Amino acid sequence: MNIDSLVIEVTRRCNLECAHCLRGDSESIDLNLNYVKTLFKHLKYISTITFTGGEPSLVPDKISGIIDIAKRMNVIIGSFYIATNAVHASDKFLISVIKLYSYCDDNEISALNYSNDEYHEMNPKAVDRLKVFSFTSAKYIESPRYENILAEGRAENWTDRIVKPDIYDLEDGDIRDGTVYLNCEGNIIAGCDFSYKNQRDKNNIICHVDDFSVKRFKRFRG
Repeated sequence: MNIDSLVIEVTRRCNLECAHCLRGDSESIDLNLNYVKTLFKHLKYISTITFTGGEPSLVPDKISGIIDIAKRMNVIIGSFYIATNAVHASDKFLISVIKLYSYCDDNEISALNYSNDEYHEMNPKAVDRLKVFSFTSAKYIESPRYENILAEGRAENWTDRIVKPDIYDLEDGDIRDGTVYLNCEGNIIAGCDFSYKNQRDKNNIICHVDDFSVKRFKRFRG
């Protein structure tokens, strides 16, 4: 199976407590890589892979481990996207990004974004380290309370912008439109913008990764 967009939640831990966080309060949960192995059994090609959290820079071993699994299972990855709050940029995290970049075969749109606004406590030294990569850029949020915020997590009362499950385009057994989101609990969620609480809502769960199939997406109605 080929998919256009795979998002993997590598951790629910975070080193900030942003008031507008759509995930909600952090949780002491990291991804079990066995979930990735199970999912990758079904995949041949991923156009873009995104690593999210929580804060993905806290678990560089998970990023490296996913690339190792892709190599062993011959899953080709085109490009990647990572967003970090730039509090820390450890050697292990930088090495995992290099490993990821080296594995992807179409890095024209690969990107590493760091938060650069009054709502995040970024570390200038960490930013300097991240800028060693040509694909690093700032992600500036001008007015999170209004234009850029979803009514999820800590921001559920800030706005009326409600998240709806993705609509999937299933073409010849491939997933062309809609995000395949694998979370830390091993569930495939119908979109990448749900809070941890709403990721547990059965109306947003397509299936557990153990039951992953195109048929599950066809049956899903949200």
